[in-house]
Amino acid sequence: YVFSSELKGLVGQVDPSTVVAIPPGHYWTPEEGLVCFYNPDWLRKDDYEPWKEEGHEITEEEIREEFTKAVEKRMMSDVDYGFFLSGGVDSAIVSNVLLPLYRDAQLAQGGEYRPIPTYTVGMENSPDVMAAKAVVEALG
Repeated sequence: YVFSSELKGLVGQVDPSTVVAIPPGHYWTPEEGLVCFYNPDWLRKDDYEPWKEEGHEITEEEIREEFTKAVEKRMMSDVDYGFFLSGGVDSAIVSNVLLPLYRDAQLAQGGEYRPIPTYTVGMENSPDVMAAKAVVEALG
């Protein structure tokens, strides 16, 4: 069995006609095969579009607040933090939101603020590595 989060990881490893996507809310085991562990009613509806419902309005500020809460909720660790920057938007946004929360938490505990180590993987001067470097510079 071969698994990959991206198709390019399978190139040269398998016959393309044998590739099967694991749908959302599922996992796979050799004993049970594909198993559904999460299948809410709304996920089965092709026409589920709550953002089009009358009266449904969410502001940019509400999105920022909820995203910040989600990042803060996951700030639990018994070891130091580190950022793995892929060069993409997701890791840049998470690191941008987490950094001030981390700084505030360090200072609130009477500690001294220490910069968070950042890491990336890629070929030297590749677009992803250059984007990751730009995020580090923007974060300070």
